[in-house]
Amino acid sequence: MSMKNQDTWKFAHNYCGKLWQTIGLIMLPISVSVMFFVSGKEALI
Repeated sequence: MSMKNQDTWKFAHNYCGKLWQTIGLIMLPISVSVMFFVSGKEALI
């Protein structure tokens, strides 16, 4: 559907970009906290 015309293409990319940015900001503190929790530990393998 996003390739239907230029307006829908721009809307789809704008919407998806904002969505990815929001999800990224939510995941950032989770990822950092997990990284600090496991950093310096040996792998289980």
